[in-house]
Amino acid sequence: MYSVFIAEDEEDVRNGIVNCINESDTKFQVTGSAEDGEEAFAQICELKPDILVTDICMPKTTGLELIEQIRKINKTMPIIVISGYDEFSYAREAMRMGVREYLLKPFLPRDLFEVLEKARGVLEETNQLEKNIRNMCKQIEQGRKYLKERFLTLLLEGKNQEARELGNELAFPVEDAWYCVGIVKGEEMAKEPRVSINILERYLDIILGNYIPEDIRILSVHREENQFVLLFRRHGSSLKRFQQDIRIGMEKICLSMEQHHKIRLKCVLGRICESLDQVSDSYHQAYDVWRSRLHQDGKVVSYAEVEQTEKQTDSLYEDKIMSQLLLAVQLGQEEEAKEKLEELMEYYESFSIDQVEYISISLVKLVLQISDSVSQAGGEVQAWKDERVITYLKRHFTFGSLMEARTVLEEYMEKCCIQLAQMNKKNSDRIVSNARTIIEHNLGNEEFSLEALAEELHFSSNYVRRLFKTTMGINFSDYLLQLRMEHARNLMSHSNYKIQEISEMVGYSSQRYFARCFKKYFGCTPTEYREEHGGE
Repeated sequence: MYSVFIAEDEEDVRNGIVNCINESDTKFQVTGSAEDGEEAFAQICELKPDILVTDICMPKTTGLELIEQIRKINKTMPIIVISGYDEFSYAREAMRMGVREYLLKPFLPRDLFEVLEKARGVLEETNQLEKNIRNMCKQIEQGRKYLKERFLTLLLEGKNQEARELGNELAFPVEDAWYCVGIVKGEEMAKEPRVSINILERYLDIILGNYIPEDIRILSVHREENQFVLLFRRHGSSLKRFQQDIRIGMEKICLSMEQHHKIRLKCVLGRICESLDQVSDSYHQAYDVWRSRLHQDGKVVSYAEVEQTEKQTDSLYEDKIMSQLLLAVQLGQEEEAKEKLEELMEYYESFSIDQVEYISISLVKLVLQISDSVSQAGGEVQAWKDERVITYLKRHFTFGSLMEARTVLEEYMEKCCIQLAQMNKKNSDRIVSNARTIIEHNLGNEEFSLEALAEELHFSSNYVRRLFKTTMGINFSDYLLQLRMEHARNLMSHSNYKIQEISEMVGYSSQRYFARCFKKYFGCTPTEYREEHGGE
């Protein structure tokens, strides 16, 4: 439906035109009318009709004056002039202002609709032309945006000569005094829904210019999930000032995004460099920072802040924590497993920045070890069956970070622990019952140990130790001592075996050591006990 406005000082004529249009079965509808040009202009500004039908001679403001005012705010609106004066001067003046249709009073309804149809055709042509122009501008802008992103991508990949050639083709300023690469990642403060990359990009485009000084030029490219890579460039000023301006600006942006859009941003910066050829180095430095971070209390972290770390690997400590973590998973102890994971992650975070690849390999190794532990314990939550873990492993060496690794591993371990805890609850009583039987049959075996028990049960010694303590409320060695001492006391009370024989029967080849253990347990020596209680 096309909206029409009528400006006519003769009430009968005005009402006749309004009724004629509104009562017709056409695509036109009158949305407003006025008896003079002044009132007409005010309403037109408010209603914004598609087509204007106006008389020439009206009080206050004439039709020609109204047309002149309209053309200042809308140069393409179709205008139809009606007049009772067959004077060429009016028509000529109206044509000069873009009027193409002219009706002489009196006119028939078909004459009115004929010129309205012509106006509609002009309107549609104009709308289509404007749409085509908008689309063309959008395509040009998208093409230029793509080329800028391509320019930055080439720099990040170290293809500097190709980048320079592309920059020259675009008449794009290439050389500057200072460069710095930043990586920005956004995450919704609530878990769901995840941040749309389009929303994040739009917000960044809007606010980057508000907080970063105008003389710092910025290029951005979307590289991974909710991550953007930003290239900051400045022609003048000092390195320190450049660094401060970027950091302060990005901190303000992070704060603004969190306060106003409920999106939490994390930002890391590479080292500032003086040559376009070093942009790739700055990018990789920023990524090393990103991958090595577990905690990021500040909004912005730079390579310069973390490159001084000198802590090296401690394989014994690492193996110990991993072993404790794997055991906790096997036992289905979720909180214990998460505590050990956090301890391991904090250990990795303390490494020097140049050991990121070692950390990446170690984390993959950990995922596979957890999966193997689950499999050995009879669980079915293997890593290759978990979509989240698979996705993480696919991108781990390129984009993975300690923060992401912790999240993925916590979720995976939670699934493993829930399943294994349920399995262990069913199997633990049986395992402990078998363990007690084996122990009772080995009381006289001096060489019997936790390792020997674990071997017979076909579990690791750490697993059996933890399971024994959890289920029985006593550790293995204390339980073995308790059984041996109780059995020895029973033999002294109800048999005539010599003390040396009893000592050997409960696993002590040395009678002296047996006597010492017995006294410590019961408060008297074996001889004193037998004298008091006697034997058969």
